[in-house]
Amino acid sequence: MFNKVSTRLLPLFFVMVIMCYVDRTSLAFAAIQLNADLGFPPAVYGMGSGLFFLGYSLFQIPSNLLLRRVGGPTWLAFIIFAWGLAASAFAGMHTATHFYVLRLVLGVAEAGAFPGMWYMLTKFFPGDQLAFPFAVVEAGISLSHVLAAPLAAACLSLDGLGGLAGWRWLFLVEGAPTLLLAVVMYRMLPRGPETATFLSPAERRVLQRKLELHARSELGSGGGAGHGATGTAAGGGADVSSTNAAGGGSVVKRSGKARSGQATPSTAAGADAAAAAVAGAFGGPGGGGAGSSGGHTHSQGAGAVGCAGGGGGGNSSSVAGSGTTWQAVRAALTNKYVWYLGCVKFIRDIASFGLIFWAPTIVNSLIEEMRSADAAYDADGGGGSHGTGLAAVLLTSLPFAAAAGAGMALAHSSQRCGERFIHIGLPYLLTGAILSLYSVGADRSPWLGFAALGLGIVGNYCGSGPGLALLTELAAGPGLVVALPLYNSIGVFGGFLGPSLVGWLVQRARDAEDRRLAEGGAAALHGGGFGVSAMVLGAALAIAGVLTLALGAWLGRLGPGLQQILHGSAAAGGVRGGVAAGAGGGGSRGGSDESAPLLMVVDSSVGSDASRRSGSGTAEGLRSLEVSSRNASAHGGLAAAVGLPSRP
Repeated sequence: MFNKVSTRLLPLFFVMVIMCYVDRTSLAFAAIQLNADLGFPPAVYGMGSGLFFLGYSLFQIPSNLLLRRVGGPTWLAFIIFAWGLAASAFAGMHTATHFYVLRLVLGVAEAGAFPGMWYMLTKFFPGDQLAFPFAVVEAGISLSHVLAAPLAAACLSLDGLGGLAGWRWLFLVEGAPTLLLAVVMYRMLPRGPETATFLSPAERRVLQRKLELHARSELGSGGGAGHGATGTAAGGGADVSSTNAAGGGSVVKRSGKARSGQATPSTAAGADAAAAAVAGAFGGPGGGGAGSSGGHTHSQGAGAVGCAGGGGGGNSSSVAGSGTTWQAVRAALTNKYVWYLGCVKFIRDIASFGLIFWAPTIVNSLIEEMRSADAAYDADGGGGSHGTGLAAVLLTSLPFAAAAGAGMALAHSSQRCGERFIHIGLPYLLTGAILSLYSVGADRSPWLGFAALGLGIVGNYCGSGPGLALLTELAAGPGLVVALPLYNSIGVFGGFLGPSLVGWLVQRARDAEDRRLAEGGAAALHGGGFGVSAMVLGAALAIAGVLTLALGAWLGRLGPGLQQILHGSAAAGGVRGGVAAGAGGGGSRGGSDESAPLLMVVDSSVGSDASRRSGSGTAEGLRSLEVSSRNASAHGGLAAAVGLPSRP
């Protein structure tokens, strides 16, 4: 089922991301010719590059709210068409004012692309399976540079054809195909699981049930913005919450101590209490009474359970994505983790977009240094900013290709073992430190400078998939539709600061070099004057890593996370998605494992339609009981209560 979803959605979004970034970053490849033709100094180019993110940041939240109202296919198709027109219009610019205005308009047009795509993915994948899908579509960012590089080189080589400069051909050729993508998106993207015609009716029901059960587990465990209170079973070791009719089942959650193999009598007693609640819901021992959990009510359906003190049908909590617009906005704005992770993204994007927009120019400077010592090169009069920089454009694609592969590999590892913080923070920290040594390497050899730059690019993209999965876990609930664009909006202000800061620093370095040469001094500028810029970008990337690891430590997740990585399985330290539970309870240290849920699903929909309508079908429903734990004894009471053997 999820293979079918991945086959339909991921290629569609993957192409969307590639074309989005090809249109957005075609400026980076055009800059080598464009700056020379239009006389733009580094400061103007840096400012224009960064202005994109002002409009991009301001319109992300309104765009995602409109997407929820209008529907994903319609809204995404509209914004794709709009950005295609804006990207093509760059071919006609002549002044710095044109440059600034078009960059701002392109930012407004693309504002809803990524948050809308992320939100649509959360409608088809439960949170514990989002890291790899996020990484696949995010890999499109890196691969866009791989594909855009030879395409840009080909377009730049058309310089003079039809009286147009090569950089003008670049904007036309790369912008026009986006208009076709808008039509494909409208026709192929379903509004949600319920309209996914590529799934059978049974698969659609199962998918909706899985999504709802996972959403309720995150809400009940405190991963969201405080919605969905649940009752607590006797003994303090298990929480029990109910589901609605669409879910068709019940969710039982157990504390992280027993889940990590540290079962105690109290946790076993909690499991027994949970078993009594489940048995009570199906007419077994321990039943009677009525229980309820906070939130919106969905009274129909079988299999709802309340507190362990008395089973029976209860009211269920609201699911993710429900609620009014104001509730969604309030939930996102009051979620401290959204703001914290947004700040981490802001710092990381200083490095990210500084590298994206300046990497071809930096590589071109390194190539010029390598060729400057070659007498044949000097005799040819090559190089300089007036060259096409084809070699630089093609060479720049190598680290971005490596970044795509490394990002998917890291996300696969994160999803396999259910760990987020170390997978995000450690690559940022290490590669940021290496990037800051760019000047040291470039002084010794241009190739060492290129290696430092390349590793910085690879590390910058590695944490994207796990980072988005972490956000969806910590912001689960009605506020997710706003949390995604809010997180991105906070972050991409770094996209404005990064390119502008690099342009200012490079301009200062080159001005200082010009003054030194005018005074008769020897040339001392290496690596194109990007040494200080690389130190700043590397420091930003490393700080983002430190902040991510600090959040994991504050939530008490680094130790268990390391255990999960070493064991290579989520069962070593907690089920996937346990990070969200670690955020529950106000982020108290050392107690996060207690609230991390283990899900045991009792599916009451297995029986006949008649039995489901009558609330019976208990015996058939019990066959789908899932007990996923390394500690079988802690679940012995539950298995015994419902007449099933526990699964090791």
